Amino acid sequence: MKAQLAAMASDPHIQSEIAAINEEFAVTEMDGFKNL
Repeated sequence: MKAQLAAMASDPHIQSEIAAINEEFAVTEMDGFKNL
């Protein structure tokens, strides 16, 4: 499992998908629930 996660973390396609998701949800960081 750790090897699979490491492989996914180094995959450029996965990295771009994660970046897109983070950008899409960035506006929710202002909702006051940062410490959940």
